[in-house]
Amino acid sequence: MFTFLKCNKIKAMINTVKGEEIMKKLLIALMAISLIFGLASCKSTKQEDASETPVEQPQEPTDETVDDTTDESTDETDSFAEKNAKLMEQLSGSRDGAIKAGADKYYADQLSALDEQLKALKDKVADSNEDLSEEIEDLNYRYLALQKASETKQLKEKIEEHGFDQDNKIAYDAAEALLAELEKAINENASGKVQYKAAEATYAAYHTIFYSSFKKLADAERKSALEQKKAADNVKAGVAQKDRYKAITEVFQKGDNAYVTKNPEAAYDCYKEAKEKL
Repeated sequence: MFTFLKCNKIKAMINTVKGEEIMKKLLIALMAISLIFGLASCKSTKQEDASETPVEQPQEPTDETVDDTTDESTDETDSFAEKNAKLMEQLSGSRDGAIKAGADKYYADQLSALDEQLKALKDKVADSNEDLSEEIEDLNYRYLALQKASETKQLKEKIEEHGFDQDNKIAYDAAEALLAELEKAINENASGKVQYKAAEATYAAYHTIFYSSFKKLADAERKSALEQKKAADNVKAGVAQKDRYKAITEVFQKGDNAYVTKNPEAAYDCYKEAKEKL
């Protein structure tokens, strides 16, 4: 028994060290990317800091997620069973989020492995009244990591499709290094929390590149569309033309709304559409 406990302790220590090494590498790469775009923003007072872009985060498992409404007189095993059931519901939602993000496309083998763990965990929860929150939350983090990793892959494809990977090669190479570390953490079975933090950092790196590059496109397209719009403002047209011009103005305004809400991709599409119709 002593040998078994000792081995588990050593394994836990090794996983902790691996996790710390991964997070150190992620932090260094993120600092490099932040510095690159921070210097770029100093060159133009018009360009907003890309780090301010909102990045939607999936819900992490927290103690607050499960409300402790159990009466003091309630048996402890019933309390654990209730807590496990609520955490399993959250876990199911995280799995759905991973699939929706394309995990079955980008990380099919890893998703299949997690599903096998989920199946075993469901059986364990059904047959036990023990506190299994630690196991459930770890698996939940793993699904969240796959979701974020899949969203990162989608972003990477868009970046390469538009040639943004060539806009700032240093930042893109740093993001690629982060992705490699993330996939290493997943394949080497790092803890769920380490995988999730690595996935968050990697997504943020690619998102910074995507946002910054698309914002430049939107800025240029808006300027071009605005010049044509000003020229059209001076034209006295008939009723039919005025109706058409009103529709174009609405598209332009829609682009401005997308721009101020930090969605440069949608803004670019609207400005382009307005310019083509003018």
